[in-house]
Amino acid sequence: MAGRKEEGRMGGLADRELCAEVLVYVRAFARRPLDIPEDEDLFRRLSIDGDDADEFLEPFAERFGVDMSAYRWCFHHGEEGVNPGAVFFKPPDQRVERIPITLDILVEAARSGRWPVAYPGRRLPKVRWDSWISILIILAPGLALLLWMALAYV
Repeated sequence: MAGRKEEGRMGGLADRELCAEVLVYVRAFARRPLDIPEDEDLFRRLSIDGDDADEFLEPFAERFGVDMSAYRWCFHHGEEGVNPGAVFFKPPDQRVERIPITLDILVEAARSGRWPVAYPGRRLPKVRWDSWISILIILAPGLALLLWMALAYV
């Protein structure tokens, strides 16, 4: 397969064939036959968020030899699970405009060997206050119980 990766970048593997190979990968991940327009948001269609995105993209990058260092998750999907802190502070994926991951983007990534999306120059906060508040909300009852027990039995 490694030879095919290099061949694709040098023009030996036709884009049509590469598109078919990427489509086979997407269908295998979905575990069902799909008719996918080239500009459809695959992650929305397949309900891919959080860890599912990693489970999709890591093997994709390995199989097609794609450098994912430029990938910024918050532009493409949300997080998994419940985030009570999001009531007070928006998580990163809600602070930016969503950029769909399409078949075209995946084919270009496979062809070029790098993640092809150019992100807007938007800076996100360095501290995830939504996460910190969620942690406090989850830990507060336990800490209160420990404090009560310490005061009650001392």
